[in-house]
Formats: sequence, structure tokens, C-alpha cells
Amino acid sequence: MDRKFVATPFRPVFSQLSGQPPVPWERWFAVFEDWLLAIGFPAGDEHVIRKAALLRASLGTEGYRVYASLTSDMRESYDNAVQHISDHFGRNS
Repeated sequence: MDRKFVATPFRPVFSQLSGQPPVPWERWFAVFEDWLLAIGFPAGDEHVIRKAALLRASLGTEGYRVYASLTSDMRESYDNAVQHISDHFGRNS
């Protein structure tokens, strides 16, 4: 049986409004990764594009706006997206 994996963006989102995010990036990201584990998000290279898309979709409108200012490749890998966001919010938290 071929089962499709379906997931909705993580809630609560990281940052909806300008200013300081309501939860520090490192804490929010740890909860996001726990959520991926809890929902059974598949491991493997064939799923990293969707994993990155879930991360971007979970950033919220302001988080996404900030992320877009940090990269020229809005479809970059999960690891690169995490690095860009961590570099920015880690030094701004």
C-alpha cells in the first residue's frame, strides 16, 4: 500500500509581527523538530524539499519576510534555510 504523507504547517508560527519574535528561535526550532518527529515526518533525502517547505510555511508572515531577505534561493535546502535563519535570529535574539 502506497501511503502519502500529509502535514500541515507547524503551529504556533515563529513570527507573525515585526519586532522580537515571541519565542526565541532556538526554542521554537527545537519544538518544530520535535513536531516533525511526533508526526512521523519521513527521514531521507527524498523528503528534504518538503521538510524545507514545511519550515518556511511555519515561519509566519514576518518570519517568512525576514527569511526572504536572507537568501536569494527561496527553495534552498532545509539545512541551508536553518543556517540562514539561525545566523540571523541567533544574533538578534
